[in-house]
Amino acid sequence: FLLEEMTHNFNSRIWIPALTSSIISAFITFLFFGTKPCLYIPITTKLPVASYPWLIVAGVVIGFLAYCFQFAALSLTWWYSKITFIPKEFHSIIPLLLVIPVGLWNPYILGGSHDFIHKFARIPPLL
Repeated sequence: FLLEEMTHNFNSRIWIPALTSSIISAFITFLFFGTKPCLYIPITTKLPVASYPWLIVAGVVIGFLAYCFQFAALSLTWWYSKITFIPKEFHSIIPLLLVIPVGLWNPYILGGSHDFIHKFARIPPLL
């Protein structure tokens, strides 16, 4: 669905490489991590019933943030079309320049989210 959203069409030149890379990544993940989840977060306590309304609030907030993310992702071509002082071939430098300060500020945010979630949730790594 993401490929169709981003490219606005669905042809074999797009979905065959995406499907192949998805299958290969699942196979490699299975080889390295086995059938156990690679991001295991143990649940040690039950959620009190009184906090259930906050789950609805959290769902609405996360849904709104997801809408904002989708809007931003789909309007990137419009934003990039406004940048005329950098040649089109070098537009990939822009995200790099934007992410360097973030990486210097907090390197756990960059890369895979596995280490970030373990640090944020204070869960010791499995390995």
